[in-house]
Amino acid sequence: MWIKHIRPWLMSTALFCGCLLSSPSWAVDVSNAYLKVMNSVVVLKTIVHEQQMSSQGITEKKSSELGSGVIIDPKGLVLTASHVVNLAESIEVTFKTGETTSAKVISSSYLADVALIQLDQMPDSVSISSLADSDQLKVGQEAFVIGAPYGLEHTLSVGNISGRRVYDDLISMEFLQTDAAINTGNSGGPMYNTDGELVGIVSHIRSSSGGNEGVGFVASINMIKDLLLNRPPSWIGADIIPIKGELARALNVPHSQGLLVQRVAKGSPAERLGLKPGILPVEIPGAADIMIGGDVIIQVGPHPIFVSKDGFLNVRDYLSKQDGPLQLTVWRGGEWVTLYGEN
Repeated sequence: MWIKHIRPWLMSTALFCGCLLSSPSWAVDVSNAYLKVMNSVVVLKTIVHEQQMSSQGITEKKSSELGSGVIIDPKGLVLTASHVVNLAESIEVTFKTGETTSAKVISSSYLADVALIQLDQMPDSVSISSLADSDQLKVGQEAFVIGAPYGLEHTLSVGNISGRRVYDDLISMEFLQTDAAINTGNSGGPMYNTDGELVGIVSHIRSSSGGNEGVGFVASINMIKDLLLNRPPSWIGADIIPIKGELARALNVPHSQGLLVQRVAKGSPAERLGLKPGILPVEIPGAADIMIGGDVIIQVGPHPIFVSKDGFLNVRDYLSKQDGPLQLTVWRGGEWVTLYGEN
């Protein structure tokens, strides 16, 4: 009989403990942090022109892209992802209040997928996000993302720091992995720690479906400080890919290494230089699709292109210190061409 009496008590206790363990009460409440930072988050709408070869010849296509960004300075500086704005002909910025203004790119790191843009006007209602020290983040800490997934402005998603991914290729890069929901429209948006400090900028996801599968990557704010905020602004307005070896030979480039121009932004320094974009998409086994038919940059000023960390640093240092006209040597249609323009 004692066992019969004790069983309901055991069951009640088990249910009570189970509720405690499964309850979300342990999760950090980020509502106050969200209120603190939401007016610093903006939505970006860009217009991009592309050229492609078709049966009708070279045609131009105009497309509109959606992304997010975050205000980090009272002078109107906004951080976002490079792939959102790097080729933009125009950028429209929408604030939480519904007010809009235009902006222009002033600095971009295409390889690290981060960019800095300058607002033409700053409304009184906005706030400024403070920058964290992302080196202090630990795997397992909670963080939250604000953005415009599928156009749903100022949407909050919460997750964890799932890992750190450090790459030491042409430049040193660090991305924070997160399981916070990230979808189309989140690109360039901020990720915050639970105190509402900016820890990174949303870059990309890994997905077999095209939507969020819990594997997102965010450019760390300390990397952004090093690449953009602590260096002279630099933006050329072109997408380029490094080529060498067999690929360079396949494209009949009379140099072992170079930078193949993919696309060029209208009104950008690259367009003013006269850089020609690729016009014909091709598929290369074992590599990403590329555009061919454009210029291959062989030399920047006195520095030949070498697809290595030292080679990239030489070119970057030259560009950051160059005061006079910029000189590029390109391989175009079987000929060497020298281009001159403003840096």
